[in-house]
Amino acid sequence: MSVGRRGEGGRRRGRPLRSFLILAPSRLRETGAGRAVRAGSLCAGGSAGANGAPFLQAGGACRGAWCGPVHRCEFLMAACFKTLYAPAFFFVFLGAAVYAVGGLGWPPLWALPPLLLLSLAVSFLSERAAPYRREWNRGEGERGRDAVHFVVNELSNAAGLALLPVAAAWRPWPALWPQSWPLALQVAAAILIADLGLTLAHYASHRWPLLWRFHAVHHSVKRMYGFNGLMKHPAHQLIEALAGVGPLIVLGLPVEATCVLAFAIAIQLQLQHSNVDMRIGPLRHVFAWAPVHRLHHLRYGRAGDVNFALFFSFWDRLLGTALDAPGYRIGSEDLGIGGRPDYPQDYAGQLLEPFRAQSDGPTPALPPQLSAAIAAARAQA
Repeated sequence: MSVGRRGEGGRRRGRPLRSFLILAPSRLRETGAGRAVRAGSLCAGGSAGANGAPFLQAGGACRGAWCGPVHRCEFLMAACFKTLYAPAFFFVFLGAAVYAVGGLGWPPLWALPPLLLLSLAVSFLSERAAPYRREWNRGEGERGRDAVHFVVNELSNAAGLALLPVAAAWRPWPALWPQSWPLALQVAAAILIADLGLTLAHYASHRWPLLWRFHAVHHSVKRMYGFNGLMKHPAHQLIEALAGVGPLIVLGLPVEATCVLAFAIAIQLQLQHSNVDMRIGPLRHVFAWAPVHRLHHLRYGRAGDVNFALFFSFWDRLLGTALDAPGYRIGSEDLGIGGRPDYPQDYAGQLLEPFRAQSDGPTPALPPQLSAAIAAARAQA
């Protein structure tokens, strides 16, 4: 299907409708109409982020002749994409994993890696279609480093999962886990329990200097995109696995459910770091997706000691560490380790850094705009 406009010779030049989602923001910025939308003068319900990407909430009524059916369609498509992206990404990929392993009976170590690679491809394409920060799509030479982190960590995960039958054979008591439950129900229960352990390990990693040495690698990023959600020091990944998945293995969680749980963690890490300009609305009170997790990567000292949960943000409400600041749009200048602007950016350097003498510089002050946004959010809580 295509729509078009008339050229100089009266011929109608078509453009595929599917291209509107990607082209509309850049095309609007180049026109006076785009500036009018950002100013809020043409379309009711319109809003624009600090990076200049226009956005029209679904249901907004047009007030000017410019807002014809085609443009309304463009905006509604963009609005639907940003609203549905996170839940669709999470539940579609997780559902596909459960169906492949539980429904079709495919071996997890063969079925899940292609799904993970597909999820990365979808993440990359979506970040270019509707970016939260356009500059975060442009790397500064760190993609190779992030790829090494990904390969090392995922191969470590696969090796650990391959050894699960050996661990089960050494368990001196019968399985306490309800292995007769459907796989989907087992995975849901495993995610809930593992998330508590992962959240507490994450919280401890910001409180104990020894754990922070290894966790700091993850906080050294200067931009956030789905792929570097999987960037961790191998030692810290092991600590998290012991805290989150270890108790489940002791209880007798089956290999198939454990593999799908590991896949769900990788999917969630992509969503937490995603550069998609997702609009999750009230789901922020349940799921710890990017609009919630970005605040955890603030470089301003203890300001980033918030939103520790991996899957469910209600754990942070119970810990008293939940924070929301919808009035502030985070940029690269807000990310990293404030007291360590010289933190190594290469893989070898990051691998060795926890074992070196640590010397932190002064912590940068919280920007006034961010301070005001946090104060306003807490006043409304």
